[in-house]
Amino acid sequence: VCMFKYFVKRNDPQRIYVVVLLTINMICFSIISLCYIYIAIVTIKGSKILANSKTPSGKKVRSRNKKIQWKIVALIGTDFICWVPFIMICFLHHFGVINASSMYSTFSIIVLPINSVINPLIYESELLLVAVLTAVFDFISSIISRIEQVEKQENVDIALQAIGKASENIQISSAIAKSSQ
Repeated sequence: VCMFKYFVKRNDPQRIYVVVLLTINMICFSIISLCYIYIAIVTIKGSKILANSKTPSGKKVRSRNKKIQWKIVALIGTDFICWVPFIMICFLHHFGVINASSMYSTFSIIVLPINSVINPLIYESELLLVAVLTAVFDFISSIISRIEQVEKQENVDIALQAIGKASENIQISSAIAKSSQ
């Protein structure tokens, strides 16, 4: 996978490009989501109009509208699951809140392509969609737990370094105290 370097620090010369690109990506996601929400609202209104209809064609249209509504929810959900965490982690990395360098390959090889793989499945099979979404949610959960483990390990490493420095300072103080006696 050939992918642009999104995880940049504040001093990286590409930082402006990355921030602009991620902002545009988030705006596009928002516009697409709003369009899908509009489609869902229109289909819900159409279903309400047909709700009183007892004709077979009215029932077919209501059934089709319900499928469209579920597909819209699935499309927005998978887009959200794949792109919003990536964008947030990029910004958190950029501002130095977390160090996400170790997660770059996971995102670029696994998480981001998931959206491209899932969208055609959403249009074709609802049963397969449930299995895929379950796998995606499990995967995202494992990523979150990995992030938490990395942060905990970093905190432990920092604490051990502080203890080591304190121990050295105590030994130096003891040596100075002994030599001055």
